[in-house]
Amino acid sequence: MSLLPVSIMTACESPEGIMEQEQEYLAALGTAATYQISGNSLELRTAEGSLAVTFEPAQ
Repeated sequence: MSLLPVSIMTACESPEGIMEQEQEYLAALGTAATYQISGNSLELRTAEGSLAVTFEPAQ
């Protein structure tokens, strides 16, 4: 079984930059082999161990 990311093609205007954030997340998710949660941070890493993206909650 495999899982694939799915997104709804509805444009969101608020908050500003949310669509870009979604695209960055989906692109990183496609390359991610592992993840790590540390406190409020989520790191996605490739199979080679390279950092794909780090997410933190908005302040």
